[in-house]
Amino acid sequence: MPSILYESQEESAYSYRSVYGPRWYGQTFTSDTSHVIESVDLRLTRAGSLTGAGIFHVEIYAVDGSHKPTGAVRATGNFTKDEIDTTSSGDWFNVPLSGASPNITADIEYAIVLRADDGAGDVESRVKWMVENANIYAGGLQLNSSNSGSSWITNSSYDLTFREYGLSWDISGAATAEATMTGQVFIVPAFISGTFSATAEITGTADTKERFVPARRGDYDPDTFWDEETKTWLNSRPLSKMGGGRHKTYLVVVSDRNLVYVGGL
Repeated sequence: MPSILYESQEESAYSYRSVYGPRWYGQTFTSDTSHVIESVDLRLTRAGSLTGAGIFHVEIYAVDGSHKPTGAVRATGNFTKDEIDTTSSGDWFNVPLSGASPNITADIEYAIVLRADDGAGDVESRVKWMVENANIYAGGLQLNSSNSGSSWITNSSYDLTFREYGLSWDISGAATAEATMTGQVFIVPAFISGTFSATAEITGTADTKERFVPARRGDYDPDTFWDEETKTWLNSRPLSKMGGGRHKTYLVVVSDRNLVYVGGL
């Protein structure tokens, strides 16, 4: 299943914010749908010749009650200066993200932060993030830090450009009753457990990917998946399991958008 565009702000009017050294910028966003963040597009250009590797990081944070980044990085990605064009109006650049806590919860505000690695660049050599000089995105606002994220200033009069993509999950019904789990739209790694009635159904496409390694098996084969109930390796295939019977509690592990493991606990 392809990525879904959840949130975006695409206007810029050719204005920008310069990211270099200790100067970081961010944009907050709020989705009305829970999902797993997979990547972001930022509209970027660059100026000057950055020294060193010129690596830049895109990071996703939760925010506090003042809209400022807080806690550990939830997901991250990076790129180098040489990947960014010098077009004055900026070009959309996609940054894939991964991390330990990529889940985005509906109606909760998060921040996209762009920063230079190890303080690279200066006022003449920088990456420029295009911005709209108006508050046109209701779900967030601009952030900036001049001290590498030690403190932040929020500004609700501006919105930086972004597109936020993710993969959705579909869990319908109460976890203790007529629950239905559909696994085709998950991202690695997700662990879901629940107790289901005898009529509950778990469906999906069992299809493993190289990024997923079952914790209980050392002889991992990316072309098969481990079925805990039958204690066998199975070729990728559609599957359906009903609750009740031998197992009422299931652990579902999904990888790279597809269900890969269903085990009774």
